[in-house]
Amino acid sequence: MLRGFILEPEIRYRDENGKLHTKKQRLTKNKNQPTSQGLKRVFFNGSQKKNRENFPSVEADITTPVILKKVSILPYGVARNRLEQSAKRLGVPAEIVKTIDQADVLITLKSYYRNRQKPVLDAEELGLPIFVLRSNSNSQIEQVLIDIFNLSETSGKLVDLRMVNQHTQEAIEAVRNGQRWVDMPSASAKIRRLQHELVRDANLVSHSYGREPNRHVRVFRE
Repeated sequence: MLRGFILEPEIRYRDENGKLHTKKQRLTKNKNQPTSQGLKRVFFNGSQKKNRENFPSVEADITTPVILKKVSILPYGVARNRLEQSAKRLGVPAEIVKTIDQADVLITLKSYYRNRQKPVLDAEELGLPIFVLRSNSNSQIEQVLIDIFNLSETSGKLVDLRMVNQHTQEAIEAVRNGQRWVDMPSASAKIRRLQHELVRDANLVSHSYGREPNRHVRVFRE
């Protein structure tokens, strides 16, 4: 249920002789029914043709190089150039496709999803995962790629990019609340690029300081 799969309920009853009977009842999804709010929604239907098992899972031993499986993504209402740049920046094998039959996953914006656009309905009919973004910002796009590829990075130790995102957002909020600046922990060039993008999307300023491997990002106002 937590992964979005629709479960078939089971009806049990006893007849007049006390014998127990069991039968399955298929649930049908009301496509017009609103869903809960959030950064990401992933939907699957009962006749799902492509499931999360087709997507890469990174349970990485830090001594073993991680090879990510290519995922074909159909962006609908999402800036293709930003999606391509974000995929390149994160180093993920995302293939941007133009038709629903080529796609493994659909990425769209909240407004398009709410209006029940045809590509959204087609994706639900095919059982494709649907990721819904609040905006076309780089940070939103990168976060959804992190979710799709279950990203982590190894650089001496395993780094969870979701935690990097969370810590950067905490630094942004601290500066917005009046703190003069916040120094992030030292990180690799790839992590620092992601931090700079998140800060820029928040209309704040960031610079890198120090020498490798102790170079870090400082977040502050202009």
